[in-house]
Amino acid sequence: MDPNTRDHDRTEERRIDEGIGEEEAVFGGVSDHTALFGALALRSCRFVLYQFLGASESSASVDELVDGVRALAVQADDRSLVGDERLETLLRERSIPRLRRLGVVEYDPRSDVVRYHRRPFVEEYVEHAAFQELPAGVPKVPSRVDPSRDRS
Repeated sequence: MDPNTRDHDRTEERRIDEGIGEEEAVFGGVSDHTALFGALALRSCRFVLYQFLGASESSASVDELVDGVRALAVQADDRSLVGDERLETLLRERSIPRLRRLGVVEYDPRSDVVRYHRRPFVEEYVEHAAFQELPAGVPKVPSRVDPSRDRS
């Protein structure tokens, strides 16, 4: 990832967090919409949500999410994330905690698995963002079921 892009992303995240903090002070709290749009402002959060929205499973390992985010970056013609080894750290330290605070994921560090909780309020906005950002809209993520285990 280009260092200028990385610095821009950090600056943008700081601005989002500062804006949410200011809103909390003025309004006496943060609305669900403010928290959601704060998370959706970050590409890594959007791509994690796109991944879960298109999947039949409601959980994935962090490694699977990294692979999925990279695939979505290619689909969105954003190659900056594809070879960046810091993507896993970004997901672990920024995106997953932000989505956890939003109440749409939980993370189990022992199994290294992220579990997604469907929320229609969130999914409505995520689907709209996917149709704007990704050429094919919400991706269909193949099932992880091992076909060799199917004995029917």
